[in-house]
Amino acid sequence: MAVVNGADFLLKIRQSATLAAVVDPAPPNTGNGTITGHSGRSMTATETITFLCVVAGGAGVGVFSITGSVSGLAGYAVVGQPFYTDIIDGTVTAGATPYIVGDNFTIAATVGALVTVGAMNRYSKNGSTDEQNFPTFGGTKYVVPGDRNVSYSVGGFLDTTDVGQAELRRHELLKSPIVLQVLFDGANGFQHVARPRSFSHEAGAEGGLQPVTFEFAGLGSAAAMIGTGPIF
Repeated sequence: MAVVNGADFLLKIRQSATLAAVVDPAPPNTGNGTITGHSGRSMTATETITFLCVVAGGAGVGVFSITGSVSGLAGYAVVGQPFYTDIIDGTVTAGATPYIVGDNFTIAATVGALVTVGAMNRYSKNGSTDEQNFPTFGGTKYVVPGDRNVSYSVGGFLDTTDVGQAELRRHELLKSPIVLQVLFDGANGFQHVARPRSFSHEAGAEGGLQPVTFEFAGLGSAAAMIGTGPIF
């Protein structure tokens, strides 16, 4: 449990998606490169990621669109240059034969598990009420974060062995969205897609666990209810 505004909350984070092997279609592409160094991000659903050549050419010339079967268009990749999107990063490499328009690859992405973030015992939230509606849980003061002009943070002490904190640090570094789940009684709460905005870590000469804080900006049109508790 994490202490949030004086009450016990359980904070979980969805780990990065697991990626299957790159699939070259049959018949194979004209261009004989591949995708390397790819890794997934925190995602809301299992989906197939498709890379489609939209500009023919080799390194520095060819361009691929990157689209999730659930999440939609994520961005573009220039052949031979690293790409970074909200769902995947990596490099489309060039082969001896340049790509032509229509060449494509697919990668199956399996949504990651929700893991508890340990040793995080502070939570703060602020935001403008402009065009926002903040439903509350059971008449309490705890609210579902909205999606406009809203930021919120979690803080506590750095624990380098905690997998949940490791995902927070990784997605803050990549500046990519992450799926957060806040459970106000350990079973009921909300799930929300947020983009890391800032990170602070105070280190001291005494060593040991040091203060750490993550700030997020809300994304998406609505928060999803988790569990059975009412939203009023």
